Amino acid sequence: MKKIFTKKLWLVTLLFSATNLLNAQQLLVQNFNFSGNVSANGWIAHSGAATNAIATTTGLTYTGLPVSGIGNAALVSNLSGEDDNITFTNQTTDGQSVYFSCMVNVTEVSTTKSGDYFLHIGSGGGASFTTFAARVFVKTTATGINFGISNTATPTYGTTNFALNTTYLLIVKYTISVAGNDPVSLWIIPSGVPASEAAAGTPELVNTTTAGQNTISAIALRQGSSTTSVQTVVDGLVVGLTWSDVTTGGTLPIFLQYLNGQKTSTGIALNWKVTCLSTNIVMEMERAADSRNFIPVTTIEATQARCNLPFDFTDALPLKGKNYYRLKMRDIDGKISYSPVVLIINGSKGIEFVGLYPSMVKNETALSISSARATTIETKITDINGRLIKTGKQTIPTGSSLITINCTNLAPGIYNLTGIAEDATAKTIRFVKL
Repeated sequence: MKKIFTKKLWLVTLLFSATNLLNAQQLLVQNFNFSGNVSANGWIAHSGAATNAIATTTGLTYTGLPVSGIGNAALVSNLSGEDDNITFTNQTTDGQSVYFSCMVNVTEVSTTKSGDYFLHIGSGGGASFTTFAARVFVKTTATGINFGISNTATPTYGTTNFALNTTYLLIVKYTISVAGNDPVSLWIIPSGVPASEAAAGTPELVNTTTAGQNTISAIALRQGSSTTSVQTVVDGLVVGLTWSDVTTGGTLPIFLQYLNGQKTSTGIALNWKVTCLSTNIVMEMERAADSRNFIPVTTIEATQARCNLPFDFTDALPLKGKNYYRLKMRDIDGKISYSPVVLIINGSKGIEFVGLYPSMVKNETALSISSARATTIETKITDINGRLIKTGKQTIPTGSSLITINCTNLAPGIYNLTGIAEDATAKTIRFVKL
């Protein structure tokens, strides 16, 4: 029987490292500088919620790219499941181009995947996101991979055979055309960071025969059918209005150092600290009962000097039971970033199995739990056929806890982790051992 270790977290504390400055035309920079599911860290599930959720994995590096080597990356699985999006400032001007770039590394083992799209932009965003554009496809071949592009679900694939397990710089240009089809171009750069479109040379693909959307306001990660989708790692995702925005820019001018929360006699006390490179920021503390439908509970405006000091807020009228909080931060240019979500239980009893981070596991994973009181948790790991692999039992304190599980000796495959509390509350979460 393998030992399951417990890390006790008396407060929900999230730490982030400092990065670079945001250029004026960047709309979004996402370095996945957190651990766990992306839907618990500012992204919103719009399809397949909670099924094989997209989680973080080891980050990617690409020489010369400013966002290289920062934080983790997102692992878009080949199992089908949850799709997630994150929004940015609406772009509606006829003729305006929207660019997005990322590091991409395809880690699929099957050579017979017919292909599906894993990344796209679109109109709207949020939980009902259904209008897409600039869909990026990938498929496997006998000797490598091909990338594709389209505004619709029918792709055009390029002929270049790219290598598996290799990090490339992916750049997409989409131009809003109110009266007709919306041109979209795809570059896959094997090395170096071209200073301009001209320097990048001929795109791998140009698609001018499909219509997209007249409003662009969100970008999404997608997990398609398990028979067609290709396992892919995405990192350093940047959205902007020019080529240089998505190739030479940095990260948001506001970054969170920590966010703490705990239940007190007067409500739920929250405190946080940010570092601000913008002259002025607006922060909204948002709350939800379900981790998705957030509403603001307080708004704070601060100068750059004020950001040198911690902030605090007490939610005097919290919801009964589960309270999910996140911080929405907006800089002087209107660029928005979100903190990860924290869960506080308001009550004398109650327990929540928050999630398993990551769900694509190399060596270890952690079961996140929030409990209104100290309790004992039993854990069971079973394989896809229901065979019991190992069990454990741990006592956790009031507040939030992480039970770290060593998976080094598990054979690659699909497993289920079940957590069972003393009051019989239970949750089963699927994970994949890589």
